[in-house]
Amino acid sequence: MSGNFPLVSHAQVVALDPVRGFVTVQLPSLQIPGLRARLLYHGPADALRIHQKAMPTVGTWGLVLCPYGDSRQAIWAGALLTTLLDARTGDSDPYVEYNSHWSGAFEHMDGKGNYHRYFPDGSYEAYATSTALPSITRHTVDNTQTQQTTAYPAGQRTAAAVSARPYTNHHASGTNRSITASGSLTDTIANGQTYQVAANGSTINIDATGNATVNIAAGKTISINANGSTIGIDASGNIEFSLGSGDKMLVNNGGGTGDFLVLASKLVAAFNAHVHVNSGGSGLGGIPQTPLTSAGISSGLFGVTD
Repeated sequence: MSGNFPLVSHAQVVALDPVRGFVTVQLPSLQIPGLRARLLYHGPADALRIHQKAMPTVGTWGLVLCPYGDSRQAIWAGALLTTLLDARTGDSDPYVEYNSHWSGAFEHMDGKGNYHRYFPDGSYEAYATSTALPSITRHTVDNTQTQQTTAYPAGQRTAAAVSARPYTNHHASGTNRSITASGSLTDTIANGQTYQVAANGSTINIDATGNATVNIAAGKTISINANGSTIGIDASGNIEFSLGSGDKMLVNNGGGTGDFLVLASKLVAAFNAHVHVNSGGSGLGGIPQTPLTSAGISSGLFGVTD
């Protein structure tokens, strides 16, 4: 039908065509069963650019426009809420912006600019005064047909439980931050670039060739703690090793030469093999009558290996 169709009609979506961007609608009067209406795009819509929003679900009521009264040119102008049961949120904030996706994901920004983006696996981003997710609500109807504001938690928005998903933030330079589904975090820096963490005058830096430097602000301390033992540099530059109960310090020089501490094994061998000149210079005496053992002279705290 063309030329005498209402310019604006109230209609309900009965089918979707995501390939061509059409919805099939039904008018309350049942006039023109299966009327197809094009989607109306708010923004660019050409061969290279488009502002594409999710299609309305089957059952959604809205307005259909027919330019020049020609039903062949029907346009789906937008959805309307027709019952007291709806997904609107933020009753106390008239300036809240909320985009709820079919998957359970949502974006929410309140009138003060607090922004949250939530994903169906439970991951979310927050740029807000509170890192906690906002309280999402919707409107339901009780048994007296009175509209109520009802909490709408994530478990009700998703059709099924979603496992944790990996996260990647990839920069065009090649620098990449990724979080695996199990929670491991990896920062990969583009080749030839630097990585630096700076806070309160202290820095951790890896330069373009891979050299790593830790600089602590003047008058501050650094401490490494593990399993009851501590390695620290105090505010005066003193280095302290504090060992946990029963622990000891081991140093291995990788088989190089030039001992910087006496090795118990070499001392034992040298002592037990040495002899003294007899009194009067009449010859050499025997080896020591009481030989040393490594266990008898080794430190219980500090050990050196060759």
